[in-house]
Amino acid sequence: MAYMLTFFFLGLIIFLWLNFLKKQKFVLFERQGEAHRLGAAALIASYAVISIVMGHVFLNERLTKWQYIAVLLVLVGTAIIGFYDF
Repeated sequence: MAYMLTFFFLGLIIFLWLNFLKKQKFVLFERQGEAHRLGAAALIASYAVISIVMGHVFLNERLTKWQYIAVLLVLVGTAIIGFYDF
């Protein structure tokens, strides 16, 4: 989980750096044809969700509310990193 949270914090740092220090405006689809970035970022981030589902199905693991929130933060951070990867 700490490995995945690293992606959230790294993505958050990159997002803040680009928006506030580099003064780049966050536009989801700036140019035509950039929609594939969001799909690729979601694909990169989905391995965490797959791991959770597999753990629940095969190992009967249960997560707390805070663990689900942490997984969501990881997905958001990984998506940010994947989206800004040029």
